[in-house]
Amino acid sequence: MYPAGKSYWCAARSVSTLNKMTEAGGLRVGLLGPVQLSKAGTPVPVPAGLGVLLAALALSANLVVSADALVAIIWAGDASRDRERNLHSRVYQVRRLLAAADPKAPRLVTQPPGYRLNLAAHELDVTVFDNLAADGRAALRAGQSAQAAGLFADALELWRGAALADVCALSARLAAAAAALEERRLTVVEDKVEAELGCGRHGELTPELVALVAEHPLRERLRGQLMLALYRSGRQADALAAYQQARRQLADQLGIDPGPQLRTLQQRILNSDPGLGQPGSQTTKPGRPAGQRARAVPRQLPASVRSFAGRQAELTALRNLIQAQQAPHGTVVISAIGGTGGVGKTALALHWAHRVADRFPDGQLFVNLRGYDPASPPVSPAQAIRGFLDALGVPGEAVPASEEARAGLYRSLVADRQLLIVLDNARDAAQIRPLLPASAGSLVLVTSRSPLHGLAATDNMTAVPLGLVSTAEAAGILAARLGRDRLAAEPLAVAELIKRCCRLPLALAIVAARAAARPEVPLAVLAEAMADSSGVLDELDTGDPSTSLRHVLSWSYAQLSAVAAEMFRLLSVHSGPDISVPAAASLAALSRPAARKALTELTDAGLLAEQTPGRYSFHDLLRAYAAEQAAAACSQQERQAALHRVLDHYLHSAVAACLRLVPVVSPIELAGQVTGAQPETAASYQAAMSWFRTEHSVLIAAVQSAAAHRMDRHAWQLAWAAGSYLRIAGHIPDWLLIARLARDAASRLGDDVALGWAYNRLGILQAIAADPEGAIRSHTEALAHFERAGQLSGLGSTRLGLAYARGMLGQPQAAYPLAMQAVEAYQAAGDLHGLAISLTEAGHTQVQLGNFERGRSLCEQALGYCNQAGHEASAAAALAGIGGAFLALGEHERAIESLTEAVAIADRLDVAYALGDNLCRLGDAYDAAGQPAAACAAWRRALAIYGDDYPSDRTKVIRARLAELDRAKSA
Repeated sequence: MYPAGKSYWCAARSVSTLNKMTEAGGLRVGLLGPVQLSKAGTPVPVPAGLGVLLAALALSANLVVSADALVAIIWAGDASRDRERNLHSRVYQVRRLLAAADPKAPRLVTQPPGYRLNLAAHELDVTVFDNLAADGRAALRAGQSAQAAGLFADALELWRGAALADVCALSARLAAAAAALEERRLTVVEDKVEAELGCGRHGELTPELVALVAEHPLRERLRGQLMLALYRSGRQADALAAYQQARRQLADQLGIDPGPQLRTLQQRILNSDPGLGQPGSQTTKPGRPAGQRARAVPRQLPASVRSFAGRQAELTALRNLIQAQQAPHGTVVISAIGGTGGVGKTALALHWAHRVADRFPDGQLFVNLRGYDPASPPVSPAQAIRGFLDALGVPGEAVPASEEARAGLYRSLVADRQLLIVLDNARDAAQIRPLLPASAGSLVLVTSRSPLHGLAATDNMTAVPLGLVSTAEAAGILAARLGRDRLAAEPLAVAELIKRCCRLPLALAIVAARAAARPEVPLAVLAEAMADSSGVLDELDTGDPSTSLRHVLSWSYAQLSAVAAEMFRLLSVHSGPDISVPAAASLAALSRPAARKALTELTDAGLLAEQTPGRYSFHDLLRAYAAEQAAAACSQQERQAALHRVLDHYLHSAVAACLRLVPVVSPIELAGQVTGAQPETAASYQAAMSWFRTEHSVLIAAVQSAAAHRMDRHAWQLAWAAGSYLRIAGHIPDWLLIARLARDAASRLGDDVALGWAYNRLGILQAIAADPEGAIRSHTEALAHFERAGQLSGLGSTRLGLAYARGMLGQPQAAYPLAMQAVEAYQAAGDLHGLAISLTEAGHTQVQLGNFERGRSLCEQALGYCNQAGHEASAAAALAGIGGAFLALGEHERAIESLTEAVAIADRLDVAYALGDNLCRLGDAYDAAGQPAAACAAWRRALAIYGDDYPSDRTKVIRARLAELDRAKSA
């Protein structure tokens, strides 16, 4: 199907498009054939298993693909912990491949809930193909057939074989994507044939069309092109025979007759219609029988946006609708572009509508339904139909008196026409449904801030959700108005403007208009004026209600119920990047069902986005608007009460989850939660880890918010509760950030328990950062506060921290008594978990002192307490201590056995840094046992967990040992 060299759809070119691309150098990703990665034209080998992942990411280039979606694509099943780990490993390997091809900038970035592959338009052959095809169609519409044919040939030349040829068999979803790409290729083949027919090349095209029709006998457009080429070549009988063959094949294989366009073409050939002659001689409109009475052809589309840029993925989705619209005996195709105010729904609809208008020979209808216009009531379906009847040429005296009769006349008029109908700014499905044609042939494009679930459920609507533009697209919007030279002169200011505009197209357009009107003003001045979030909406006020962002957002806000409006206002108090339903319920003092209903209403109104199921967010411009409304409608006391409720929610939820991870006794004393707060509970260790992972960024923001509002008790206690998770998961920079905030908050309170825990946490962090002297200073400070407060758990934790720091300094003789003092404190507190980890540390120090059997005995005692308390994470540490003792005793197999179990527990519990430490020790045991391959595997996995910036001498030793083993292997 894809022979080497020149094929029937690809004219030979003097210099191929692909060569032009690769001569420019840089990264290239190819999907139009086997999956391909290249650097400056040189292929970078991609293993088949990684090819599936690379293809899945590239098909959604510059968009976030969730981890669950990637797991489903790769394994065609539900996510599991093993598959998640396997996915992370594959992502790491693909990152390395991409870095080898382009080390300048990160290409594959982690962005919740998954990953995003960043590719410029020229770096992905699918995008180049689509852009060339779009340019070719534009040239074809402009009557430039020769230029169009060349562009289509360039597009087809990018194909190296069947799309995704080497990965289709590995993934059903990629097989479906490959089929969709093949459909796009065939459409361009047809476009190219149309362009070449327009150049009068019917004679030379006929053999190729015969082959194409034989390969794709059910594609009526190709069949019609063959009939036209035969007719123009003086072969009328052969053209009619081609039609009869089509009729038989369609009847035999699908049980249908040829479509109206093919039937019309046959009739025109029978009648020797002069309009079918050479290009330029056509006197009758294509697709309409000769002699048919001319009808009014409405051209109601408003002007397109001059500076439109980006939205390639959405334009591709809309282009695909044309294929559905052309399907034989298909239904009316309806697409709804949805999104928040100012996101560019109308701009996208009009831009695309103008690009495809010539495909609808009976014209275009347009109406602004004013669904969210606060100054005017929505346009009723009856009003819209009356306007459409005028546009369709119905004389005033012929318009029926009743609304029902007018609606019937409208449906009759559009039943046999091919119309593009644009319904802008719709309120709901009830406003749209009476305007839909009842028969196939037309395409309806709707824009709305509402999701229009009713149309999706009953009218086969295709949703095209519109989010914020990418950074590159935002720069394109600015460049379209200001020129690329002006942007290149101030890259930092441009980045700041894009950030302040939140990548919202309306905001970007307003800023671009202001900058264009004042070319002498540096962009940095405009960026600085927008730096104050409290006044940013003033900077985006044009004085025109239809284009001022504040007014545009007010159209949605004005439609809200009282409960949803209050939820929207109070969300400005919440400082996290997103919010869950339970947290929102606490924020607004609502029941959870009522909170969910309010959040859903806000999402439907385009004032919130449900980024992942059950989690809601809005961008900073919406936050600024919500803060304005809160300041106007809520007192300071009401806003403060909402903040107190939501911080109580996070504090009590975090402490409960923390105690699932680390079951310590009497850690901190919480004040009673305020009325309206409804904390969450975690039923297990795994549920607690899941809650912390989900709320990670929110908790960091909550500590910062509490500190900023001088709610110091919340600040230090939230930091205490979140710290255990951050340590387990290895998020050390975030832990250090909130630990410092906790220290400052505790200092303002002057509370010994708060100060003790604050300095204790800083001491642990300093030890992790390989600063044992700093750790000793912080723990010594913590010890003084805990002794004054008589806080036993704090005394145990701090003496344990001092023991660990002394051990780091190579002072086991000083570390051991400190560890045993920690054992005594935890025994007095009745804290089995603390007792276990203290005994484990005491065992480590005994091993360091050369008392290997004593060290093993202490760790075995610790393991017994861990099993008694049911705390697996501490059991992993005890097993690691036992393994270390066996290693020191020279009992390598027993060391490997204990350490392997420790690794398995840490892996199962997702305890990142403990897993890394245990893998290091396991590698040491394998190395000592004379198993270098197993040692290298364990060490390399540990290094991958630590990352490049882990501040430990241990990683330096491991890297040196790996290099030594590699040299020995290659010698």
